[in-house]
Amino acid sequence: MTNLDQSAGSSENEKRNLLRKPLEQLGSRLEAGEFARLQPWTLEQRLTMFAELQSMRNLDVVMAELNRWLAQIPGLPKKAGSSIPILQHSESGV
Repeated sequence: MTNLDQSAGSSENEKRNLLRKPLEQLGSRLEAGEFARLQPWTLEQRLTMFAELQSMRNLDVVMAELNRWLAQIPGLPKKAGSSIPILQHSESGV
């Protein structure tokens, strides 16, 4: 693995942590005191909160996998430090 590959991987980890860390913090706060903060909530509200939290966790995993697959698409130039290809438009609009 080259230095460029390592720095790109490090950058991807930092981007992923932008979503992961807040999700972990939210989950920890909800679980604190055996869910004492959620006691006044209705059952429906609690189920909705946990479903949304799980959806966001799933999204975090799927986004990381999508980024890995997109990075493997050949032929498109990439911006330095990014795994996302740059799409260039032709001047003729075609």
